[in-house]
Amino acid sequence: THPNRTSRRIRRVDVNAPLTPSHAPAPLRHSVASSRPGLNHYHGASAPPQATVRRAARRAASAPSHYFGASAPPQPPVQRSTPTLASRMSTAISRTRRSSPPKSHILKYTAPLSLSTGVPSDALCTPPVSCNMKEYCIICHDHLDERPCVALNACKHVFHTDCIQLAFKSKPQCPVCRAPIGKPQGHSPSGTMTVSVKPTRCSGFRVDSIFIAYNIPSGVQMNYHEHPGRQHGGKCANAYLPNNVDGQNLLKRLKYSWLQGLSFTVGTSFTTGIADQCTWASVHHKTSTHGGAQGHGYPDPGYFGNCNSELDSLGVPSAQELNDDGSTK
Repeated sequence: THPNRTSRRIRRVDVNAPLTPSHAPAPLRHSVASSRPGLNHYHGASAPPQATVRRAARRAASAPSHYFGASAPPQPPVQRSTPTLASRMSTAISRTRRSSPPKSHILKYTAPLSLSTGVPSDALCTPPVSCNMKEYCIICHDHLDERPCVALNACKHVFHTDCIQLAFKSKPQCPVCRAPIGKPQGHSPSGTMTVSVKPTRCSGFRVDSIFIAYNIPSGVQMNYHEHPGRQHGGKCANAYLPNNVDGQNLLKRLKYSWLQGLSFTVGTSFTTGIADQCTWASVHHKTSTHGGAQGHGYPDPGYFGNCNSELDSLGVPSAQELNDDGSTK
């Protein structure tokens, strides 16, 4: 062989020859070899054509992830269905209905023939040792040590026994701190309180309304009314609350107030001036869904605070202490 030709062949192999199998993977080696004309040989074997290389590459890409310790190929993202507006609205409505009072229920109140007077026996105790008996009784302003004394269990305030019994005839609460003693009892005539939910909205709120209907028929006044034995007029009245958390909590307290006879009384009507009528007592109600505070309606930002304060002063338990029907837990 001609020496120059041999040397040229050696130089071509040394410079342009692809990597050996120990230095490069087979697909890359084939692709390099097939891309260089005249060098389609490896140790006497011909390189595969380009179509074969591409097929091998596709098979390698789709091979199972456990080959050669390779990590699993990324999985396509899970397609989650986006809730529609209708489904979200139905969910919200169902939640509202679960937290709402029953659609319609009636609470009946029967006025007692007479009211208990005086302090309940279980509400009294002996004065504490720390009490200074030289102090004055807040009711009669005489020294405590001048007559027999008792203390109230609820607050431990000390009074003369006859003084506190007299004070309880007007209002069953401590004369010092106004703590209610025993269950409060109002002067309402007998009647019914019907509670339902209506789709109308109270002004300023984006929920439906709790509708309260009071129905008190005419009857005969009891001995704790202004004119016992005389006929009194009846009353039908409506009230509204927004059907939200504040409205439902206030509803519990209004139910308790109704069941204790605190919502109405018998007296002279402020509207007509006629005597012996069934009138509102000291618990304010909203009789309209609009009109503001001046129209006995909404919006009235201070209504919930004012009404709850009135109920506190009457000794009505908090909403957390009451069941949905107004009874104590």
